[in-house]
Amino acid sequence: MSSAEALLDSLGAGLGPWSYALVGGLAFLETSAFIGLIAPGELAVVLGGVLAGRGQMELPLLIAVVWAAAVAGDVCGFLLGRGLGRPFLVRHGARLGATPARLDQVDRFFARHGAKAIVIGRFAGIVRAMGPFTAGASGMRPGRFVAADVLGAGLWAGTFSGLGYLFAGSAGALLDVLHRAQLAAAIALAAALVVAVVMRRRVRA
Repeated sequence: MSSAEALLDSLGAGLGPWSYALVGGLAFLETSAFIGLIAPGELAVVLGGVLAGRGQMELPLLIAVVWAAAVAGDVCGFLLGRGLGRPFLVRHGARLGATPARLDQVDRFFARHGAKAIVIGRFAGIVRAMGPFTAGASGMRPGRFVAADVLGAGLWAGTFSGLGYLFAGSAGALLDVLHRAQLAAAIALAAALVVAVVMRRRVRA
């Protein structure tokens, strides 16, 4: 047994039912007021799935908790954006990790995908953390946001809990693969945004 797997076993046994609260809390923080830029919500969901695969958590309950917590966090972020507005984001975003470059990436992502960005963005770290606030600040209709968010959060909760569950026996390797996948996704997103900017400038020219 690897050191990572031994640590997970100890963690699951020590927390017991509180494991659900921990994973759900981190999933909630993932999209609440930019905390997702530093809170390891996605990692916590995967580790929760690993614990479920080891019999220390129930997978259906874990998915339900993560799903509900993710939607709640997104709605809080959306309402904050709706209440504080775009000017707050421009003035104070950098202090919260929402640098102008990151904000520009999210804006372009939303401009390109519209409401679909809420679903797709669930699987892109920067958009997941900043998307709900940006959607609220941009004036997106609450009903439209919630409908897309419930779908996106459900897919996200099931996907990453399920990954942990399926690969519970090789947690260390799974975490390494996820790290590489997140890096590749970030690079792909950045490349797509650069291409979009170049194409728009050519069209305008």
